[in-house]
Amino acid sequence: MSIASEIVGRIETIGTVPTSVAQVFGLVNDPKATGVDFERVVRPDVGLTANLLRCANSSYYRGSREITSVREAITRMGMRRVFEVAATASFAKAVPEVLKGYDAPAASYWDHSVAVAVLADRVGREVGFTYPDLAFTAGLLHDLGKIVVANWLDANPAIIVKPGSLLDLELEQELFGATHAEFGEALCQKWNLPKDIGGAARWHHAPADAPTATLRYLSTVVQVADEAAHQAGFGEATGSAGIEPEAFERLNLTEERLRVIVETSKPEIARTQELLAQVSGGRPARAA
Repeated sequence: MSIASEIVGRIETIGTVPTSVAQVFGLVNDPKATGVDFERVVRPDVGLTANLLRCANSSYYRGSREITSVREAITRMGMRRVFEVAATASFAKAVPEVLKGYDAPAASYWDHSVAVAVLADRVGREVGFTYPDLAFTAGLLHDLGKIVVANWLDANPAIIVKPGSLLDLELEQELFGATHAEFGEALCQKWNLPKDIGGAARWHHAPADAPTATLRYLSTVVQVADEAAHQAGFGEATGSAGIEPEAFERLNLTEERLRVIVETSKPEIARTQELLAQVSGGRPARAA
């Protein structure tokens, strides 16, 4: 059995996504979905309901009255925030305290993931992407494959890799026969997430190779957001290859406009980090 196959085999030990969370994924990217649809999915999930009520009553919202129902929480927070809380509550359990090989504490991992999500959403809206909420989801989950690799390394302590060395994609390929991008797609498939989410994880380092036009565009949005987040100081600074001119051309975006997007997005990144830190159990490393 190849190392890549062994790593994929370890996905079974990472856990699963609750059915309610998988349904929320579908709803947030459905333009016809309503608050009633979200309430129907969320209410039977006791854990998710508790997280929503805690967040809706947190200092982040500073509401004048206590929120006591799912419907009130959805009204106060909005359907997008419901998705963010649902996703974070599920995925935080899978993130190890430190991602071996990437030299990334869980807080730094979330710091970067949230920044990429917000920037992917903003870039997607700027360039007229048809499904901006899909861009947010893809950005938030683009590095799931690093969790898969770190999980496998934890189970194989005899295998030593230099901290931070796996930020080099070529070294990942050399050591494992695949990269975290491919493992991320495998985890998305295991969790029954939308195909485009797994596809964006698979192709965010090589969007030109994605098999469909929509996936090439989405993967490019995530790639640009990923690199912009690195350059802005969200997450590990090394391993950033820079944004290729073809990416700007594909999105009809300029470097100057991207700089403006990053600067104006920082308050939203910080607010989102603040909220999701309450769910993930730890505050992000820092906000630039």
